[in-house]
Amino acid sequence: MLKLKFKNGQALDSDHQELIIPTKVAEGVYERVPIYPGCEELLNNTKRKACLNRSVAIFINRNFNTSLSALMLSGKYRILTTFKVLKNGKVEVGKIKTSNENMEYEANRVLNLLPNIQPVIQRGVPVVVPLSIPIVFQIQ
Repeated sequence: MLKLKFKNGQALDSDHQELIIPTKVAEGVYERVPIYPGCEELLNNTKRKACLNRSVAIFINRNFNTSLSALMLSGKYRILTTFKVLKNGKVEVGKIKTSNENMEYEANRVLNLLPNIQPVIQRGVPVVVPLSIPIVFQIQ
């Protein structure tokens, strides 16, 4: 077995001067974040993640049946939602927390309408990633 010593990614043995660049990914950081349709052209993960968050919020805002809010009293209401982007890009709804059963049903319905999202890539393979988004209503 041959053992090599490296310094700054360069083999110290003159017979093995190939450049080797180790890849270290911090916990919770992905090579490629999930990509919402329309965000593919963005060049880095920070912009893609912001586009994903903005696009999902816009999608929920456009598709949520706000007439259900007439069933509630006035005030501020929060619906806490979690979902997963699976390896194949499909969205799987997780937990939905709210004080109103109708709002829970509606949040579930809307999240199930989300389009396929390009999955997270970690070490060159797709992986499942959990996401969450709060839905906030102000009813007067």
